[in-house]
Amino acid sequence: MRILFYSHDSYGLGHVRRTINVAEALLRGAGHASALVVTGSPRAHFFQYPDRCDYLKLPSVTKSASGAYIPRDIDLTLEETVRFRSRLIEEAALSLSPGLVVTDHTPAGLGGEMLRALAALGRAGAYRVFGMRDVVDDPASVRAAWRRDGTLEILERCYERILVYGQRDLFDPIEEYGLSESIRRKTVFTGYIGHGEGSTSADSLRARHAPRTGRLVVVAAGGGGDGNLLMNSFLAGYERLGPAAPFEALVVTGPLMSPGKRARLLSWAARIRGVDACTYHEDLPGLYSAAAAVISMVGYNTISELASVGARADVV
Repeated sequence: MRILFYSHDSYGLGHVRRTINVAEALLRGAGHASALVVTGSPRAHFFQYPDRCDYLKLPSVTKSASGAYIPRDIDLTLEETVRFRSRLIEEAALSLSPGLVVTDHTPAGLGGEMLRALAALGRAGAYRVFGMRDVVDDPASVRAAWRRDGTLEILERCYERILVYGQRDLFDPIEEYGLSESIRRKTVFTGYIGHGEGSTSADSLRARHAPRTGRLVVVAAGGGGDGNLLMNSFLAGYERLGPAAPFEALVVTGPLMSPGKRARLLSWAARIRGVDACTYHEDLPGLYSAAAAVISMVGYNTISELASVGARADVV
């Protein structure tokens, strides 16, 4: 069996991290299955993929100051980039010929880029699954956007199963977003998707990053695109504690922080006794488990991962 995963990812790393978590779980329980993750994440190469899983990197997009999507690196318009990505996705789908396709977060894909592939996969008999977080936005905004974009019709026509990554007793998107009876019948609530335990022992992480006190505080900002203020504030506060601070810290800037800001933060952290800093850490769940406290930006997927390991966290 071959599985195709799609994660549009533009700003942040949460969606592709969740997609890889789901891929790992499916492959672990599916014998000789293999998978391909198709993603627009600009740092797709940072991640560890499970055995029998490869990835295809799409040209990346990001968000402008106004919140609109724009190409991240290549000199194309957004429309040209979406057409480019759509052809790559369709070719991947036709070449892989998967029995199962799992689309994350955006049922049509960025700008509708998944629709041609979904139609071709449907004709070929693939089982098409849409995975969504429970809270997308405030319900009124979601209903208006989904009516405007034809999302409900896409959910009806293009998917055999809908997975909600959440708990219906905490938040019910079926009721809040006005889903039809036919969509309700193919919707399953999975519970929240975290990463589970880390791959590195808590003792070894504390010995490495908090050798003096044994008390580690982890400061993280997801991808890091909007984490500069948090990191600067923390370093300024920690510096004022002096050399006898009652804990040590690891600052993870995130790979999407601008190079100039990241260089300044790493240089500043290197001058403070008791602080380690890095751009990315491959075992964030392990860090969260080892930490006496985590200070983090309040991303949806970050919260799920913090909760899955029972971390003590201050979120901003």
